Amino acid sequence: MNSGKRLHIIIVLIGIAIFLSQTVPLSLSPRHDNDFKHIYLGMKTLVDGGSPYSIASMENALKESGLRPDTPLNPYVYLPFTGLSFAPLYSLNIRQASNCMLWANILATLLALWFIAQACHGKTSLAPSPHLLPLAFAALCAITGAAHPLMRTLTAGQLNCILLLCISIAFLLIQRNRALIAGTILGYAAMFKIAPFIFAIYLLLTRNFKALLAMLITAFILLMGSVLICGIDTHADFLPMLRDMSYGKSTWHEFGNIFWKDATNQSLNSFFTHIMVADNGIATPWVNLTQSAANIATWIASLCLIVIFVICAHRARTSQTQEAAFHLALLLGLLFPSLLWDHYILLTILPVWWLIAHTCTNKRYITAFLLFILLGSLFMPWHFQAPMFCQGLPVVCMSLKLWPLLILYFYLSFIIVKSKVKD
Repeated sequence: MNSGKRLHIIIVLIGIAIFLSQTVPLSLSPRHDNDFKHIYLGMKTLVDGGSPYSIASMENALKESGLRPDTPLNPYVYLPFTGLSFAPLYSLNIRQASNCMLWANILATLLALWFIAQACHGKTSLAPSPHLLPLAFAALCAITGAAHPLMRTLTAGQLNCILLLCISIAFLLIQRNRALIAGTILGYAAMFKIAPFIFAIYLLLTRNFKALLAMLITAFILLMGSVLICGIDTHADFLPMLRDMSYGKSTWHEFGNIFWKDATNQSLNSFFTHIMVADNGIATPWVNLTQSAANIATWIASLCLIVIFVICAHRARTSQTQEAAFHLALLLGLLFPSLLWDHYILLTILPVWWLIAHTCTNKRYITAFLLFILLGSLFMPWHFQAPMFCQGLPVVCMSLKLWPLLILYFYLSFIIVKSKVKD
């Protein structure tokens, strides 16, 4: 082994060590597992033949789990397949299952960062720089390991790390023209959590029909398997839950849940509710209108984003523009729903790093520096409910993570349009 390869291995190991030093201590301290609890209880209910969309079933699972009866209970808001994916944890208690989830998330994130580095600096990237690959991976480990969205994901037991891994692998495979495997992975991701279904539209508009077919077939097979195990009635129970996640609504709203306007929710609907709805209970609105008005404003803004995406993805012909459209789809999957919890923003490491890599390659160092600042604003902790953000112009600061996402969205769109003009 020559000295160059040895140095690369050392740099990679340093990156992994930095990442683990920031994340492994969480395994030694108590975690609230706010999200994993309802995933775990939903899985228990599904395996036992019940419906996790019933409050009575979830309360019964809570009693049998060994958790305290007064433990706060959140609704199970995923497809049955998501819960079935965690069935191997059935025989474990909540603490043991939580530890498995933590280590799975840590490993998934490390693997995702390696695939991101490969996609942005490897031989098949648009701006190959293999000599920078180990250093880029180490930098990704240091930045992501310290990211607040990752800490929130790990302590809450959320699904973002697994999704990041799936999407990063799919992106790299699309780069390498491995359409069938990429589509299969995206099909799994879409069943694991609904938002990745947006990639089906991306594949259609970019005419990647092999990947699209693989994605749809995979999703269909997994859905049919889930129906055979859990029954059609349980899947039908998911539909009212899905409707309750539309604009201006919350699942289990009858129990006082206000997820759609929670300060930590960085969605467009949350922002419009804060500035437009009288007596919204979160912030003093700029105008005293109704929730319906805020929902209409959200639909208008969302439809504008969708139109931009459709136009850009349809026009994407070169490798660069198709990759930019992939990231545009990822961001639309974050921006369109009524819920955009701050920990979802972990997924933005892929599009931001892709942009940084290519701006540096093109020697646009000021743009790269601004992208690093933007990434910092996405990854830093923020007190969304600070009193100073509850009235007047500072209400925009309550949605601080929304604005960098929109900047990224329009910048990616600009890259595609500009490239088309040049062509």
